[in-house]
Amino acid sequence: IARIGESKKVYQLWYIAEEQLLVILCGKQRHLRLLPIRALETVDVEWIKVAESKNCITACTGIIERGPQPVFCIVLALKRQNTSQIVVYLVNRDRSRHHKMCEFTVAYPVQSLQVLSDMRLAVGHQSGFTAYCLQGAAKAMPLVHPENQLNNFLNFSGVDAWRVIEIQSGHGGNVHGEYLLVFQTLAIYVDLQGRKSRDREIMYPAVPKHITYCDGHLLVYSETHLDIFNTQTAEWVQSIGLKRSRPLMNNGSLTLTYLNDSVHVVYLANMHTRELLNLSPCDRDGRLKSKRFSLREPNRTIRTSTDRRSKLISAPTNFNHISHMGPGDGIQKQRLLDLPTTIETADQSTQQQRVMISTMRHAPPPPRAPPRPSMIHQLNGSNNSLPGAKRTAPARPRDQPPSLPRSPSPLGSMSSLHDVLK
Repeated sequence: IARIGESKKVYQLWYIAEEQLLVILCGKQRHLRLLPIRALETVDVEWIKVAESKNCITACTGIIERGPQPVFCIVLALKRQNTSQIVVYLVNRDRSRHHKMCEFTVAYPVQSLQVLSDMRLAVGHQSGFTAYCLQGAAKAMPLVHPENQLNNFLNFSGVDAWRVIEIQSGHGGNVHGEYLLVFQTLAIYVDLQGRKSRDREIMYPAVPKHITYCDGHLLVYSETHLDIFNTQTAEWVQSIGLKRSRPLMNNGSLTLTYLNDSVHVVYLANMHTRELLNLSPCDRDGRLKSKRFSLREPNRTIRTSTDRRSKLISAPTNFNHISHMGPGDGIQKQRLLDLPTTIETADQSTQQQRVMISTMRHAPPPPRAPPRPSMIHQLNGSNNSLPGAKRTAPARPRDQPPSLPRSPSPLGSMSSLHDVLK
């Protein structure tokens, strides 16, 4: 729909199937634009910009007049200073595809908009909802009665109002007997006058990020999972582990989620009702569709080894001798051993190392080189022939000279000295 490079951010989208029209809230200034559905097939279809839609907070679509050909409307809330302005447009078949019906101002920031089945407009604001009749004068009626026991709790907590769900009565048909008012922290049941209709409420197990309604079930999106509640019985149904998910549609049928850090689109539907997608295996002529689906999974290899070393450390390859470090003449005379990568090769390598160590212990010592001739005798023999050469000292005699005879001591032996002292 948008061209590449325009960076036109889309905040919210609605689709009116009977009018074949897309209502898009987009742009930096949050304008509301209309786009016919044929723009998906042809290129020459232009966007239709709604004139008074700058700084749009939120919007909604619904039926405002029933008959053989129902009349649809587009309601948007505009941000004003300390107030909010609500503008209602009727959808037509002219070139502009819309014209203004009415507008009015409310004295609070609008948080949500919704057109009810009785053609009233439910405006959500902090701690409550207010219904306005769009036919004639915009009469205001609070959906939470002032005498309701939960009214004080809602005003004190200051929770945000997210949406209104119309609960059908037990008699069947399209008769609605009560409302389920969905707030940020809980959902309460009230009757048509706003009084409390049930003694139980729906409490969320986690902080909700988004809340939608699909086929009688309340879908509560949190950061880690998706909780589903039955709106008729107010009972918890199930939880689905969809992390960081958010609805792509108003009823939550298509949900955007993250699985293994990749974006996926999930289709949600009630298993007990008719499926919303056509998943039949037959084509238009009634023949079976012959489609082959293939799954490509990376790292789909069968590993026979259970040793962790083979998974963490790869086998040695592509070695080049750059320089030699350590004792020895070089790497050529050194014995290199391959590192084991599995348990079997590790056992074999240890046995080989033991055999090599034992052979090295019992091996004979290497032969010694013969002694070199002494340079002293050569120099002594050549001293007389070379004039001016430095004379070297003669070699020391290795035999000890004979000892000299000892003279007799005048004192004699120790015994005679003892006698003298006496």
